Amino acid sequence: MSNEEYQEALNFMEKSLEVHQGQVGVFWYQGKPRGRVFYNPATKQFIVCVGSWINDHPEAVDVIVDEFGLENEDYEFSVQEHWELGMGYGD
Repeated sequence: MSNEEYQEALNFMEKSLEVHQGQVGVFWYQGKPRGRVFYNPATKQFIVCVGSWINDHPEAVDVIVDEFGLENEDYEFSVQEHWELGMGYGD
């Protein structure tokens, strides 16, 4: 990362903290698309749990499959409430 890119990232973080004062956890955790990849050994299938945000970003399916090396695996995507934007640690 160049010095300029580093400074740009710092400026973004500072601006974000100003805008979201008191809600840093909400912004950095709940405001991001989230999910988990689980493996079911009984069915030998991967379950990719995501929020409904995936419907607005179908291109993310290919990115997730590629990132986790699922191209030649049995997998399915499962939309679940826990992984919705705005959900938190205890939701």
